[in-house]
Amino acid sequence: IITTPTAYDTGKILSVKPVQTYGPELVTNGDFATDSDWTKETGWTISGGNANYNGNAALSALYQNAVTSGVKYRVSFDVLNYVSGSFKVHLSDGQIAGSSPLITDNGNYVFDITSIGALVLFRNVTSFIGSIDNVSVKEVFNADFDFSRNSSATRVGSNGLIQDVASNLPRIDYTGGVGSWKFEPQRTNLLPYSEDFTNWSVTNATLTENATISPDGTLNATKITDNATSGNHRVITPTTTPTSGNATYSIFLKKGTMTTCFINMFSGGTIANTFVDLENGTISGGSGLSQTIEPYGNDWYRVSITGVLANSSTYVYVYVKQIGGYVGAEDHIFMYGAQLESGSYPTSYIRSNSGSATTRLADVANNAGSSDLINSTEG
Repeated sequence: IITTPTAYDTGKILSVKPVQTYGPELVTNGDFATDSDWTKETGWTISGGNANYNGNAALSALYQNAVTSGVKYRVSFDVLNYVSGSFKVHLSDGQIAGSSPLITDNGNYVFDITSIGALVLFRNVTSFIGSIDNVSVKEVFNADFDFSRNSSATRVGSNGLIQDVASNLPRIDYTGGVGSWKFEPQRTNLLPYSEDFTNWSVTNATLTENATISPDGTLNATKITDNATSGNHRVITPTTTPTSGNATYSIFLKKGTMTTCFINMFSGGTIANTFVDLENGTISGGSGLSQTIEPYGNDWYRVSITGVLANSSTYVYVYVKQIGGYVGAEDHIFMYGAQLESGSYPTSYIRSNSGSATTRLADVANNAGSSDLINSTEG
């Protein structure tokens, strides 16, 4: 049984088993109290509180107009006084499809049938002799979420680490410590190498791969160390071409012997010049920009910057120290998981290590109740 979180209490996510629900009764005079409301073809009669068939060999039917094509219904009825033969119940305008199995005995019968027409129709098949009673037809309202996402994605697990989630599996994300079902729109990490910084441009610095444990819990974060050369000490993302408009750059950073760094976002000119304090978890500069810094444990922070692109050629600098002209000791910071995406806010990390942009498709849930409760724009 798979359940979804519905409440939070005493440090635990609580959930309840979904309950199937049904619409109002759609059949009129389903107890056959009167000889009315039903159309009776040859061989069918209504009397004694039942609908009866007399064994006539014709494919005769008892029916009324009560359903809508393409809708799923719960059909139930009783068979009484059975003698011989068989019949079926159809939710259609004929006997071709939308039907129950063959009925050949007394008993209470319950079926879920998707209608292909407008009629609730009981049709003799092989000289049925017997009666039916207590006919009920109600629309079925699905209690289960119908979820899809046709690509893999990441989440923050209950252990605080970034984890991969296979396609078409929902993500319970624990960013901030409380689990919630994560819904995000389609986004593309435009950077061709989100973790392999050796494919970025490096100026007056050296890179050491697999230097410390990253936010995904493995030894795959990179150390960037400046040297004593006068000038800029930085790494630069490969040039990308996002759609003009808002774009958001994000990267995971951790202090080393150096506790600060600068991030410069360039698109036809500088649109972000942001100072990051990795000791105190603060971010400043970049006037008029949307900037966030989120703790991810073990001294890691995710820094996110949103700017409006001036043209299609965009790249981002990460400076180990201040911009330009520095000469001094060899200090370092750690980096992991860079992302550049078109949009006005950052989404969950999209691994992109194949040499080309990588797309995470949208999380989609049908039968999820009121659309007012789930914001499809912001996730």
